[in-house]
Amino acid sequence: VIFATIMFTLWLINYDPTYAYPNACETPTTGFPHGKCRSDDIRTTERIVTPMFRLLPTVNLFEALFMIAVVGYVKTSVPEAVLALVAEKVDIGPLSPFGDMWAGTAMKCLAVQGVFFFTAIFVLEFMYSRPSLRQFRCFTRFLMPRGARGAELISSDSLADASVEQTRRRVMTVTPDDVAVRLHEVEKVYCS
Repeated sequence: VIFATIMFTLWLINYDPTYAYPNACETPTTGFPHGKCRSDDIRTTERIVTPMFRLLPTVNLFEALFMIAVVGYVKTSVPEAVLALVAEKVDIGPLSPFGDMWAGTAMKCLAVQGVFFFTAIFVLEFMYSRPSLRQFRCFTRFLMPRGARGAELISSDSLADASVEQTRRRVMTVTPDDVAVRLHEVEKVYCS
């Protein structure tokens, strides 16, 4: 939400609905040969920061939902005659939430990110489940639940030490009446 708010604030500073290119204030026109930005530095910052922030799906989701809400609010609040009058003087584009001026770009980024993350998870799951790809397991180690990682490590007899066996014997001798919580099958996890 913070990145989306920063991106929206940078966009809003230079947004000018009376200009021929409301979202691109640096674009020259006949009346404004150098564009019509309120702040060139902020526009430069916006053009640098926006692509980096768009890499995060949450930023795109927040922007898409916000712009869909704005278009819905404008359509229900502003009379058609006023919208037609504004459209004659200013190029606001089609009042569709899926237009590039509104939520279209964010939704396209979300679609691309959805395909990318689905493919990445599919490839990682495939790599982890294949015994022939054991050398790549170091990359997928974070996907394993903590218990599964411990079970895999402790099953190796070369890693078990005397303290593990001693703890197992001590746990097995405790009866439920002796303690409030009884641990069963304790395993020592060796982190590498």
